[in-house]
Amino acid sequence: MKIYRCLTLAILTLCGLAAQPALQAQAAPPKKHAQDFWKYIHLQQAFDGTGSTDPATFSFLNTTGGNNVGSADFALIYKPSLPSGHDTFSVSGEGKIASDKGAAEDAVRLRLTYNMYRPLGEDPTNLDPRFHGLQDTYTTFSLKHEANKGYTTQKLLMETVFTLTDSDLAMGGRHPVADKNNHLHLSSPIIWRPYFGVDAGDTLRTGDSTETSRTVLRLLFRLHVQLDFGNPDGIYLYVDNKAYALPLEHSGTGKNFLVAGLVIPIKKDISFELKYKVGKDSPDFQGIETFGGGIGIKF
Repeated sequence: MKIYRCLTLAILTLCGLAAQPALQAQAAPPKKHAQDFWKYIHLQQAFDGTGSTDPATFSFLNTTGGNNVGSADFALIYKPSLPSGHDTFSVSGEGKIASDKGAAEDAVRLRLTYNMYRPLGEDPTNLDPRFHGLQDTYTTFSLKHEANKGYTTQKLLMETVFTLTDSDLAMGGRHPVADKNNHLHLSSPIIWRPYFGVDAGDTLRTGDSTETSRTVLRLLFRLHVQLDFGNPDGIYLYVDNKAYALPLEHSGTGKNFLVAGLVIPIKKDISFELKYKVGKDSPDFQGIETFGGGIGIKF
């Protein structure tokens, strides 16, 4: 627990130092400082360097053993802008927590992240219907502390994740197209995004994890697919799959974790969600299977 507390203090301190250039360009009254602080706070389901993800959910789940458990899937992120305009620092806390240990997903992650955004096209905002093709790349470099809810498993890792946007392929973005009546609509009913990642670091506590090597090396391929029929503000279905390769592990080098959901908007930033999860995810890589419903919140 001492290591965890020291890491938490270091992350908060470094994030504060990194954010100063963006927040202290001019002296401002206390009310303005408070407004600047809150506009950089984001709540969503998982950490994602692109800023585009599903809502945080607070739900009741039914497990494979027939138990009903409460569950929270959330990431709270503080992400101020830097003067460059394309890069940011962020500090985040991500929780996948259930009321019954071992019955559902169980993870707590703290990150200090450098987010690197590189536009490659003339119009990375997708607003010009004439613009097509590869538009931008996102790369995140994070110092990550990962643990289960009881902190019996703990990992200290360097995490790198890369993704890109190509509107012609509906990869991370879609360009508007005109129909025969010259009305604009999005080019595809589906949007998807691949992620390529590497985790490398050290095991602080093994606990209940099936990842037992002292030195941690993970190769990650994640795929997020969303079906919204061209209406980003309406009902949508999504599938998010993470596939791990663990080359240093002698027993079971491959792990997979899948989440599928149906999101029904209620009002702005609030929704109802049905969600199914199955597979093995870090840090414990224990098998779970759950289904349930709850409230989604995002800002």
